[in-house]
Amino acid sequence: MPKMNNRPEPPPPSGRSPVSGAVVLGRRLPPLLLGLALLVGAGCSKDEKVTRYTVAKDAKQPQRLLGAIVPHEDRTWFFKLLGPQTAVDKHEKEFTQFIESVRLTGKGDKPITWDVPNGWEEKPGSDLRYRTFILERTEPPLELSVTPLGAEAGTLLSNINRWREQMGLAKTTEAELGKLTREIKVDGKNVTLVDMKADNAGEPAEHLPASPGKPTYTVPDGWVKSTRQVPFSIATFEARDGDQSAEVTLSPLTGVAGGLASNVNRWRDQVGLEPADADEVEKGLKKIDVGGSEAKYADLKGPDKKRILGVIVPREGAMWFFKMTGPPELVEKQKANFEAFIKSVRFGEGSGGKP
Repeated sequence: MPKMNNRPEPPPPSGRSPVSGAVVLGRRLPPLLLGLALLVGAGCSKDEKVTRYTVAKDAKQPQRLLGAIVPHEDRTWFFKLLGPQTAVDKHEKEFTQFIESVRLTGKGDKPITWDVPNGWEEKPGSDLRYRTFILERTEPPLELSVTPLGAEAGTLLSNINRWREQMGLAKTTEAELGKLTREIKVDGKNVTLVDMKADNAGEPAEHLPASPGKPTYTVPDGWVKSTRQVPFSIATFEARDGDQSAEVTLSPLTGVAGGLASNVNRWRDQVGLEPADADEVEKGLKKIDVGGSEAKYADLKGPDKKRILGVIVPREGAMWFFKMTGPPELVEKQKANFEAFIKSVRFGEGSGGKP
């Protein structure tokens, strides 16, 4: 049985902006990093304390989010550009032109196309992302993400509020959506454009009070919190061995999140495997108990020198994705730790994990 670390982990310093988080071991902190602070909201009860970490000064710049939500057949495509308002402002026209160029092909190998503006760098996706575009190579870089979810991806209001939470903004209401969104026609389809601003960058969602359904877990010795922003991940860890590293993410999505086969095939694509039909996908999965819920466990190795251990847990109207990605030999060394981590998960305790 792998050795587990049950000792509370001290709050991590911030190593990036605008979202605070842990610093990769051995990396120098940026000169603008402020001291670590623990703030407790004045209006919180004893059981509702909010842990906040001081972040670099530039994280306090006003933030702006430009987004587009594109429904098509069994998918909904989410385009998100979030960063300092001054930087996003410069790319507003390009963003709109980019969205207007989108075409939904319906082809399995290339379901969507677009015209990439001059100066944008297109990169392959990872985790839930289909593509990432680098608009400016700042620190952190100004990025536009493209993420497809199943048709059950949630209502417009729930997705707007998810983005608002990421910006540290309060939830909005159905009546207020007209102030934040507008509709345009793209490739003959109704597309919702989103524009939101935060005068002062708020704390990221992982530092707000845990929701009642958020699980607790025990983190294995040697795993550290990652500085990398992973879409939809509420907790990201890194396991290292020399110059190799594996990443572990924990991502909840509403509804069935596209279904079991589509998510496993997304992981298959990430390791260089061909898609499989639903029956083949099911045959390749094991069953595992996670917090009292029956889950599906995938172990995928492909020609791309990458291996994924993935667990999908249906739980009270949501799907929870636990995933380790890394070099095959390192993932093999960490497999026992990953499985112990999975078995330590408990739902409904509301503390958001015991790092």
